[in-house]
Amino acid sequence: MKLHYSIAGPGRLLVLSISLLAAIASGAAASPVADFTCEVRSHPALQRDGYLLGQNIYMMGDRVGLVGYAEPSEQLPQVVSGSGMQFSNGIITFGAKGDEGFLELNDGTVFPCIAAASASSSGGTATMSRMGRSVFGSIIREADSPSARELDRIPQGEPIEIISETGSFHDGWQWVRVRYSEGLEGYVWGGTICTTDGPEISGVHTSCN
Repeated sequence: MKLHYSIAGPGRLLVLSISLLAAIASGAAASPVADFTCEVRSHPALQRDGYLLGQNIYMMGDRVGLVGYAEPSEQLPQVVSGSGMQFSNGIITFGAKGDEGFLELNDGTVFPCIAAASASSSGGTATMSRMGRSVFGSIIREADSPSARELDRIPQGEPIEIISETGSFHDGWQWVRVRYSEGLEGYVWGGTICTTDGPEISGVHTSCN
């Protein structure tokens, strides 16, 4: 329903449409950038008024959103997973490791998902770079494991570029691949680093304070 207010004046009439202003305001707010896109089809568990949940997945720390600016009912909390990361509300489950993921419903229906940066890449596997820095001093390893060979150590406060997530967690923190010190690369445990720019990453400190 449209609400109109008219203000009459000498030689002019100003009509203010509240519905039009609302449309402009909503269009001005940019949609968030999805972390994963899923090939979902119409299903009762995903159906909403005019859209489907799960077409885009948004990482929100220890939760994921199934739609941009998700309400609590459209978010999945993180759950324990033997491999990769997993989020579930008992009806809908999202899991991912690296650039590949899946959306699974409790009736066994599964939809494939892929990291959004990778899906939009025209060449090889792309990653969504995010800036960060070492919180306590970090060990750079050859692989995403605390037993992997140590390559280097970086001091507290050193800037890093987080170039990809692994989906591999240790004690609740995720291993991520980083670039540091003039192009060197390796893996760092998320419990020792924080993000300073870009979307939040599950299993990494969201504040450098």
